[in-house]
Amino acid sequence: MYLQEVYAEATQRSYRFNAKLIGHFGPVEQIPMTEGQLDVEWLHLKEKLEARDQAWLKQFLNVLRPDPHPLFVIVPGEKEWWERASPGKQG
Repeated sequence: MYLQEVYAEATQRSYRFNAKLIGHFGPVEQIPMTEGQLDVEWLHLKEKLEARDQAWLKQFLNVLRPDPHPLFVIVPGEKEWWERASPGKQG
């Protein structure tokens, strides 16, 4: 499922990606991700885009929290205990 999304993005960006290398698997369980962790990941991505590709970042200026990849199900909660980084800080 995840690699299918990588393939779709690669195709959209005109990258060469051999889809034959993606195995065919049955249904998988969704992975829980806390709202807080999604917020940390989103902020981290926006900080990277601010430094690397501000033009691409502009399309997301009004997005407060993006929809997750279908592999994830969002649950209430703070950032994960293992997360070293705090929003807005390098870690």
